[in-house]
Amino acid sequence: MLTLEEKDFHSFRRTIQQQYKHSLQLSNEHCKCVVVQTAAAGTHFLFSGREIKRFNELLDEADTEQQAQSMLALFQQ
Repeated sequence: MLTLEEKDFHSFRRTIQQQYKHSLQLSNEHCKCVVVQTAAAGTHFLFSGREIKRFNELLDEADTEQQAQSMLALFQQ
């Protein structure tokens, strides 16, 4: 499980999007060669091309869900 504050989520999402775009150049989508550094010293994510694609999709879905929740909250006030 990964828990982030909203501002950190958007920054992390941009990082993943950039790494995903870079991974499109990989010749082997199964090779775990996409490294994403985190703010924590010595902590990294390691993805294959397929995995970072799916993770990017999940973050897009989470962003869409967050936006929908924010809009619904406006109507409940």
